[in-house]
Amino acid sequence: MSLDLSSGPLQFDHKRARRFKAGPVTKACIVIFMLVVFWLVAGGFSIQGFKTWLARREARAVIQAVREERWAAAIEGIISARKLAPDDPEVLRAMIDFLKQTGSDRVTLAHLLRQLGDQEDLRLDDRLLWADTLLATGDASGARQVFEKIPLETRETAESLQIAAKLVTAEGRPDEAREINRRITQLAPESPESRLALALEDRSSPSGEKRDAARATLWDLARLGSRIALEAITHLTIDPRLTVAETEELLAINERHPHRSLPVRLGVISAQARLQPARREQLLDAEIARFQSGGGGRLEDIARWLALEKQHARLLRIVPGNLASRSRELYPIIAQSLAEEGRWSELKEMLTASKPPVSRIRADIWLAEAESHLQKDLAESRRLLETCVEAARLEKDVSNLLASVVLAEKLQLPDIALNACQLIAAMHPPSAVEALQRAQGHAATLQDTAALLGIARQLHALRPSSALFASQLAYFRLLLGDEMEKVDPASLKDDTLLAALAAFRFGDRETLARHMAGAPAGQDLAAGQRAVLAGLLATSGRPAEAFQIAEKVPAALLLDEERSFLERAQ
Repeated sequence: MSLDLSSGPLQFDHKRARRFKAGPVTKACIVIFMLVVFWLVAGGFSIQGFKTWLARREARAVIQAVREERWAAAIEGIISARKLAPDDPEVLRAMIDFLKQTGSDRVTLAHLLRQLGDQEDLRLDDRLLWADTLLATGDASGARQVFEKIPLETRETAESLQIAAKLVTAEGRPDEAREINRRITQLAPESPESRLALALEDRSSPSGEKRDAARATLWDLARLGSRIALEAITHLTIDPRLTVAETEELLAINERHPHRSLPVRLGVISAQARLQPARREQLLDAEIARFQSGGGGRLEDIARWLALEKQHARLLRIVPGNLASRSRELYPIIAQSLAEEGRWSELKEMLTASKPPVSRIRADIWLAEAESHLQKDLAESRRLLETCVEAARLEKDVSNLLASVVLAEKLQLPDIALNACQLIAAMHPPSAVEALQRAQGHAATLQDTAALLGIARQLHALRPSSALFASQLAYFRLLLGDEMEKVDPASLKDDTLLAALAAFRFGDRETLARHMAGAPAGQDLAAGQRAVLAGLLATSGRPAEAFQIAEKVPAALLLDEERSFLERAQ
């Protein structure tokens, strides 16, 4: 077929063209074609890119649903978004927002914040939420690591100081917490947060007037509609002046609160059980029945409450085993309850049946305890614990090191406990003094004098102003005859025993005799120091006094060096 161009140029028939109209199918094809071209130009068509786009759209819808408290819609959106792009930052933020607003599943919330932090720089409020969530789950060391990454210039805000106060309280430093709360009140003295901080400080004041005012403030805050009210209710539940009638009012306040919380309610029930011991069993059973009949809340929360109330048998009856094996929150609670009930075979079966939803280190710590009851000796438990301590060292996991210490002490494995305590001191400076003091006891049990000297040296370096730590270091240096050149005899004038021991080590018999003339009676000294005192008395020509002290010293508790002094007096 050919075109005839003899009649001149081609003419476009506008009338015929106007009669042509694109149908819906044609329009759809054009749109799809344009989208394909766009994706090709933008860098290539990507199925995952399309899924991510859909997931982010769902995530934005979730955030809106959370704002409007449409919880069912939010949950549905989260499920859809997670199926499409579970690791996308926008999806993670939507899930975090949901868990934050509902106050549920704190373990998962902490996990999601860690995931988000792996993908982008966290905002200040993210880090504060993460630290607060870790504190709520009992992981003070993890919270400290998160808090330390907050820039110094932003740590003086009221929000940062509130987390700092909670953190040092969890670390066992109430004096620092009081100082931080004082700074919070100076920033915004009339804010609910400042009023709460001041009330918590004043409720332990020696002034009855201040205690009464603090109590009244807590009740005022409890009646607010904000989240601070739930904190105030929680603090009121441990008020020694709380009455049964007041617990009923606190329950009613919580039920009316827009963010009513099952954990807060359970705290009030615990207070009722404490105030009415004769009704304790009835109250516990009624609360379990209320939950099981649809009273609201999460199974994880009531399980944790029952564990705190030492109601392990009740807990094991209401939590399905197959659910616990998949839940990061329920799994450790059930493991602990099985241990408390002495159901070691069941615990071992649970730990070895499948991959646990917790760290392998923590699971092996529980397994080590189970094996200590199931095996004829501690060989397997020792192997497991040693492996756990090494794995925790490599992962810089302070919480599992501490769990290893607790079990090693329980199983009387002081060498493992000593190693773990020293690792904690090296990894976590805020806990170093406490960990080293704990390590001292294990080193003494092992009669590891090198470790004792090293620990004394570390403690003195950490607290150079401490007279106790300075005295301990001088004692071990003189007792062991190691690093004696670092001991200044002039600094020992206020400690007669140490001054006498220094004179003995330096061969100054005249000074030794002078110091022993004013030697302490010995009843207030530790066993090892009494042995040294007895030996020095004998060396000074006072054998009768030396023998009277020596015969009451338990030799089994002494270090070899202390025992040699005791032998001088016998």
